[in-house]
Amino acid sequence: MTIQDLAQKDPTFNSELFITKANLMIKKILYAITLNDLAKVDHFISDKLYNNLLKQIENAHKNGYDLIYDEINVNTIVKNVKDEMGIYTIIADANIKCLKYLKSKEDNSIADSDRISLNSQSINIHAALPSNRINLTKRVVFKKVQNTENRDTNRCRGCGTTYNINESGICPTCGRVFDLEKVDYYIAEFE
Repeated sequence: MTIQDLAQKDPTFNSELFITKANLMIKKILYAITLNDLAKVDHFISDKLYNNLLKQIENAHKNGYDLIYDEINVNTIVKNVKDEMGIYTIIADANIKCLKYLKSKEDNSIADSDRISLNSQSINIHAALPSNRINLTKRVVFKKVQNTENRDTNRCRGCGTTYNINESGICPTCGRVFDLEKVDYYIAEFE
């Protein structure tokens, strides 16, 4: 299936707006890692991705560092579109140009990390300061449940309260933001 086919099947889909939104979502993920605050992206990523990102942050912290992304530019390119079992799936490549480095939690010194794998269990630190932007390509999988416009309620992942997402998108009991996977495209994978 092509992106044009998807636009015909899903009247809420607009390819230009999707790319803009995808680029912004990816930037927000990298900034959330930098800020050690995944709550900023929890509503538009899958639980599995949330846990993977949390492990990356914890891995850097175990070694005494914060993982930092800065001066981020993203260009998302759609590679494949699927319509399977009630779910639209968009597979894309995110071409990311950024500074990526480690900041010591002890003395705020900076170590170059252009060769660090986010999923690595060990972090190799280079002595030089980051001086050039690096290019990363990440495979990103976006998903959307078909016919989501008919869904009025959502059960809060935080406290379990059922609430109307069309009112505010925020749980009235605990204040948690609704999960985008119930109403729009969300990021299921970011590798």
